[in-house]
Amino acid sequence: MIRVLHVPKQGFGFKKKFSITEKLPKSFDKNTYFFIKCQEIDSKELQDLSKLLSIPIDRLTDFFHPQRRPNVVKYESLIVTTFRAPVVHKKHYATVSFSMVLGKNFLALLTSQDLEFLQDLYSQPENIAKILHNSPVYLLAQIIQDLIDNYFKIVTQISRRVEVLESKTKSSNDRNFLHDVFALKKTVIYLHMALIGNRDALRSLHSLSKNLPQEFLNLLESSNEDLNQLIDGLVIQRELINESLSLYMTLMNNNLNRIMKKLTGLATIVGVPMLITGIYGMNFKHMPELYWRYGYPFSLLLMLLAGFVTYMVFKRKEWV
Repeated sequence: MIRVLHVPKQGFGFKKKFSITEKLPKSFDKNTYFFIKCQEIDSKELQDLSKLLSIPIDRLTDFFHPQRRPNVVKYESLIVTTFRAPVVHKKHYATVSFSMVLGKNFLALLTSQDLEFLQDLYSQPENIAKILHNSPVYLLAQIIQDLIDNYFKIVTQISRRVEVLESKTKSSNDRNFLHDVFALKKTVIYLHMALIGNRDALRSLHSLSKNLPQEFLNLLESSNEDLNQLIDGLVIQRELINESLSLYMTLMNNNLNRIMKKLTGLATIVGVPMLITGIYGMNFKHMPELYWRYGYPFSLLLMLLAGFVTYMVFKRKEWV
């Protein structure tokens, strides 16, 4: 799928003087700015795009790869930037790569699937046209900022989920607790790795953009600071998750120790009468109590007394 937004460089009064087509232009008009959205394109569209951007097909195909690592590549007069964006996969967050090709008067967005964080921008082509009318670099900066804002929303959601996990820590009977903890920890690690890659790509983009407007460079520096905050925030959330897991395991061990104490106490209480039973169960001839008239009630009383004393001892120590 290809969408091309055309914005004239001059005379744009922010009325609907832009146009949207579903075909690639044969060449880039010097008096027009272009925003090209390419998603799940076929082989014919890939060939046309390769010819338009003057990028070999095999190299261009790599820019569409969903697992391409974040980086910045300068290809002749073009700057190709790859970032990783968050997507929801089976109720969990994952990341997918997308690339942006920046030219003198165009910006091309290459992605293998729909990017949720850009839906608001896509729904208002007038806003895209306004930004693009200034320069494609500002549209690039806007997309980067929308990506970062989406990460901020996700980190906020993760912090709330961490708070829920902390409240569940004391209820060690929750069987899904460990599953939720490890799933959330896995999500945090993936997002943390993606943000580090995005930050490195952003820094590389800044270093390759020295000849671009200073306002654009300032926007990149601001985005870099936001990425640092996001990375620090995920580090804090991961530490909180680890602390919750450690506390949960400690509570589980304490509960296990209490159970073992109770079982030990009960086994001892039962074991003392069994010891007396075993003694009088020996078939020796010279055991006076066996022929004593009160031997049977005496042994019962002795077993009850021994069990009661043992019980009181363990009760005082809170073992039973």
